[in-house]
Amino acid sequence: LLTMTAALLTTFALVSVAQPSVAATPTGKIVGVAALDGKGVAGIKARLLQSQDEGDSYRQIATAVTNSRGSYTFANVAVNADGLSYNVVFTDSTHRVVVEKRFVRPKANRTVTRNVTLERAAAITGTLSRADGTTPHNITAQLSGDGIAYPRDNGLDRYDDPIVRHVHTNGTFTFVGLPAGKYGVQFTDDSGTHLDQCYDKVAAGRFDQSRKGADVSPE
Repeated sequence: LLTMTAALLTTFALVSVAQPSVAATPTGKIVGVAALDGKGVAGIKARLLQSQDEGDSYRQIATAVTNSRGSYTFANVAVNADGLSYNVVFTDSTHRVVVEKRFVRPKANRTVTRNVTLERAAAITGTLSRADGTTPHNITAQLSGDGIAYPRDNGLDRYDDPIVRHVHTNGTFTFVGLPAGKYGVQFTDDSGTHLDQCYDKVAAGRFDQSRKGADVSPE
């Protein structure tokens, strides 16, 4: 009986060792430089988004921040036989530049470079007042770009729809991170007391850290 038990244990051990190995997923590397006015820019956030549902949606895989030379790196990016595709989206929390996006398809055991030339962002700032002299409240400002040709080479359509901002209690409002151009601004009284007011061809001025922009002061 003891001899049989030992033989069974030995057989079991041999079967366990014979399990098939799982092939490692091939990976690649994505690198690049984010430049503004011909120079690398530090502090730009790069988000790596993986295409889902045949490009209908994206899932964030990783993030990186550009160094003093404007460089960023994504290592060990998954690659498969179907050709996984990604987008790298570049944003700036200080609103110095316009959001940009670059398509990339990594290659197994190779480095793919995706550089980006950033565009200085513009802004629209202003003050809203009421004819009766009362303090504005419950006012929504909407920015739209109907009929305006925006740059489309980055694949971003965020300015097709109005951008909504609530007017502060002191009557001020600000739209930042805009491509330079002219926009429509509509003010809506959320209480329904006043009619909507629209202003066309409002120019967006250059936006810098002093938060200066083009002013519009509807009455």
